[in-house]
Amino acid sequence: MISPKDWKIHGSASERGLILKLERIILLRLLIVAFFLTLGAIVFEMPAVVYYGVLSGFLVLSFFYTLWLATKKYVKVLTYFQIVVDLLAITIFVYYTGGADSVLATLYALATVGAGFLLFPNAPLVVAFLSSAFFVAIVALDASGWLLAVLPPPERTFHISRDWLYVGYMSYVRVTIFMIIGFLSRHLVQSIGKMEQSLQAKEKFSLLGEMAMYLAHEI
Repeated sequence: MISPKDWKIHGSASERGLILKLERIILLRLLIVAFFLTLGAIVFEMPAVVYYGVLSGFLVLSFFYTLWLATKKYVKVLTYFQIVVDLLAITIFVYYTGGADSVLATLYALATVGAGFLLFPNAPLVVAFLSSAFFVAIVALDASGWLLAVLPPPERTFHISRDWLYVGYMSYVRVTIFMIIGFLSRHLVQSIGKMEQSLQAKEKFSLLGEMAMYLAHEI
């Protein structure tokens, strides 16, 4: 954890805020991944090699993120790296829980909203576009059967052959939802940013008023 004494030495206020957010997200991400992997293993009958492989991978990544964050260097790079890894992990979940029909595709929305609070206001749009690209790519590869030679196959229940018309339609629907979430997230982040600026301005005026009253009293 970062102590207040360290704040005086390392980085700007915005960087310190980003470090605190990343500390919470590292723990929250690990809990979410463990929950959905367990759900996938019980409900979706996810292959054991995928379950333990992904869970072990995220444990190692969380330890790596924590060590990186402790250095307080290249924090923005770490943020971008985590977002990309999250999108890859979600894409794997989508592949093993139904592909075009996967209910876990909604996890892309969490990455989209989170990016707005970690990075710049337009970040949700960028992540929404990347989510769309990842989803379309995995659905197309799944429909073509190319992934069966690379990754362990999904449970037979979810390995259903889909025609390209259906795949195209589902991709269109999902991409539309992702982009709408991206625009709404950007608007939300911008609104919160304006509120924070307004509160900061009020605090400054309040402080100036107190100083003026103190000076008037002394005079």
